[in-house]
Amino acid sequence: MPTLYQELLNETELLATNHPSGLSLLECQRLQDTVDVFASLCKQLATFAIPETLHHGDLHDGNVFIHNGRYIFFDWGDSSISHPFFSIRDTYANLNRRFGLGKNSFWFERLKDCYLRSWVEYETREKLEVAFEIAQKLSPIPDIFRWLPVLSNMDKAARNNYIDAIPNLLREFLSAIEV
Repeated sequence: MPTLYQELLNETELLATNHPSGLSLLECQRLQDTVDVFASLCKQLATFAIPETLHHGDLHDGNVFIHNGRYIFFDWGDSSISHPFFSIRDTYANLNRRFGLGKNSFWFERLKDCYLRSWVEYETREKLEVAFEIAQKLSPIPDIFRWLPVLSNMDKAARNNYIDAIPNLLREFLSAIEV
């Protein structure tokens, strides 16, 4: 993933540097300065014994139904094989949009606790907490790679409707690592 990240930062059209919603030159420079940090975070995350798994990519209340007491997950168009802790990012974002919950809310902590319980056979709870924090910092970047094939198959006019998608995810990454 670090090589893909470096290549992404050289794609000025995707960064939308010539658009008001795009990245500023200062943001682009700050992102270039994060290449080693990004690689280090990826390396750290890989040290944990947590296996890659099926990542839904768009897990929120609109894509989960209950029928006859069974949960049905649908809209697998954004799915991939990835680190399991990346999946929580979209859930958090949708909870924030729908209910106005901030990342430090009790409910986010409770969701994280429930989610991590499923992984204790692979690592200690303490290590899972560390891995989770690293994954949350990295999680906007895999979402960018999910967007790339979508954007590349759109004509320029349609792509303009989503011109801020990649810049905003990169801003989210910058914000996460600069805390």
